[in-house]
Amino acid sequence: MLTINKRNFLKAVGMGGAALLAGAKIGVAEERKYRIGLAMNATGHPFNIAMMDGNKQYAAEHFPNVEILVTDGQAQTLKQVQDVESLIARGVDAIMISPNADQPLHPVLKAAMAKNIPVITLDSAVSLPVTSKIGANNRLIGAEVGKFVTEKLGKDARIIEIQGTSGRLPTIERGQGFSDGLGGVGKIIAQQYCDYARAPAVRFMEDMTNRFAEGEFNVVYAHNDTMALGAIQVLRERGRLKDVVVVGIDGENAAFKAVAAGEMAGCWIYPACAPDGIKAAYAIVTGAGFEPEIVLPTVAVTKANVQDYLGKGI
Repeated sequence: MLTINKRNFLKAVGMGGAALLAGAKIGVAEERKYRIGLAMNATGHPFNIAMMDGNKQYAAEHFPNVEILVTDGQAQTLKQVQDVESLIARGVDAIMISPNADQPLHPVLKAAMAKNIPVITLDSAVSLPVTSKIGANNRLIGAEVGKFVTEKLGKDARIIEIQGTSGRLPTIERGQGFSDGLGGVGKIIAQQYCDYARAPAVRFMEDMTNRFAEGEFNVVYAHNDTMALGAIQVLRERGRLKDVVVVGIDGENAAFKAVAAGEMAGCWIYPACAPDGIKAAYAIVTGAGFEPEIVLPTVAVTKANVQDYLGKGI
């Protein structure tokens, strides 16, 4: 763990960090009020709801001197940029952000840090040095899913990949990791971005079941559970679910139920970064210390262990 002394903080967020140090006074952290922004890329997905509500609830219970200001990027990068600009203008003490994109956010995040506002990324990282980044290893998760598929079907795997949002690092890493895990075994025969949303995934899977006859694909890899559940809906309606291995990521309760019912082969839990986000933000603004990177653990939920997780997801 890093303590917030001048050397370490300047290394993490740049020369502007000195002003934050000046404001961190020993012994008065409990008395000062803090306003911490939470710039969500969107708020409609179960994963995002768990992130938002989990951090807000923890703050309410443990940090009564903290007000969390939540913004909704509505899955639009320009909107999220404007949200961060608004948080800067409101003079927040720190910004937690679940990025909707990578490089388009660099200028506004740099602007925040130039004003001595620490930035903590949640879930999706950005290719820019920030104060702290929190999330699981998406590439490793993707690789584990790929290995799982090859162990089940080997070279016979014919895969439809339902991707997340174009340009987001989790999408890139979950795709690259999956290819790593396949190791050249099996074949991805179709893929499409569906923005981590159920409705686009349903439409895509309807197109795929029209395009490919029974037996022409036997795996659906979705970058999150919401899209996997949409695929399951279509496959069930068209009587083709029993012949397809469906796998997803996040850890939704509905996905755990699908695994238990035999409709989904596996679900990889991706922690919702709650209360990890607010705990890190509070440590930073109060001068208690912080980690530049927090890698959250993940676990594969399959038929073998699903009973241990039913009702415990997001």
